[in-house]
Amino acid sequence: MDSEKENSNYISYISTAKIISLLCVLIFHCCLFFANNPFWPTRAEKTSTVAYYLCEYLDLTIIATFVMASGYLFSEKLKRKKITIPGEIAAKTKQYIGNYLIYGGLWLVPTYTLFDFSCFGREPGTSLLDGYYLMVMGVFSDHLWFLWMLFWIAIFWILCHKLLKGWGLPAAALIGMGYALFAQFVLADAPYFKISQIGQYVMVYFAGILLSHFKDAYEKLSGIVLGIIICVTFGLMTAYIIIKPEYFIWCWLIKIVAGLFIISLFRLMSVTKFYKDTGKTRFWKFLKKYSFEIYLFNMPFPYLYFRIIYPFTGSIPAVCIILNILLSFVSILCTVQICVVIRNFIKKVFASGKEKTK
Repeated sequence: MDSEKENSNYISYISTAKIISLLCVLIFHCCLFFANNPFWPTRAEKTSTVAYYLCEYLDLTIIATFVMASGYLFSEKLKRKKITIPGEIAAKTKQYIGNYLIYGGLWLVPTYTLFDFSCFGREPGTSLLDGYYLMVMGVFSDHLWFLWMLFWIAIFWILCHKLLKGWGLPAAALIGMGYALFAQFVLADAPYFKISQIGQYVMVYFAGILLSHFKDAYEKLSGIVLGIIICVTFGLMTAYIIIKPEYFIWCWLIKIVAGLFIISLFRLMSVTKFYKDTGKTRFWKFLKKYSFEIYLFNMPFPYLYFRIIYPFTGSIPAVCIILNILLSFVSILCTVQICVVIRNFIKKVFASGKEKTK
């Protein structure tokens, strides 16, 4: 393991799971049109069984994997250095809320106003000014909702970080459970800042912290044991999708199971060196560097392209979905690249301005 890390092209299974989960959001959104899901205002008349079940699995795994990986990485950070609560809160505010306001203000609100898309928190005909108000208040956020959710969860565990070691872990688990229950039953109807979404992911983040604490034992597991974990967790997810239990505790547990499934899958790939040369490619390095931006620019490309290509490809769901994914992905990459060029130009202008003032 150590020799692998010495290689500059080494790919952490945790960071890989986190990156792929962000990229899979696009697949999820493109499949939703054929999954008989009310997410989109316009849906396909013909549903696809494959698209439906793919969406069910992706819905369980995507955000859960990212949250669990975030908890893992936070715990690893605590092992490496001491943190200050104000400094860490400031960093998370910049990372999550700063990006939310920047991309929401410069991309989400203008594009949804331009095309007058309706989504949760935004009715058709909403003005640009009202759109900004709803976005700032966290009512209209579309796919950016998880930034608010992850922010509130990260802040909670930052405040409790002194407990996240040794015998403090049981106390942290109890306090975390209390916070999750409070969010589930008291904050569930809160309309602002996505506070209503906290409950189901608090313990998923904590599961990532636990995984970090048992990292050495986990990384010693053989490929066979990892394969068993993958099969069992996949079976549990399948049972959940078929049965659809309504009690909230099952929703909490299955999110932990789903996160463990994806992380174990990529751990197995790491053990078997399935993607050992991937880190050398320029494309992977680009995805690794800008996966977060790719996620932020995800919407509304799938909806735009669906409205264009559905009249010609709607009778064959697989063709429509694949074409939508390709067109949206290329458009997102181009948008990210343009954004990077503009951002670098602005940095150079500010840097030259500072040099002149010296």
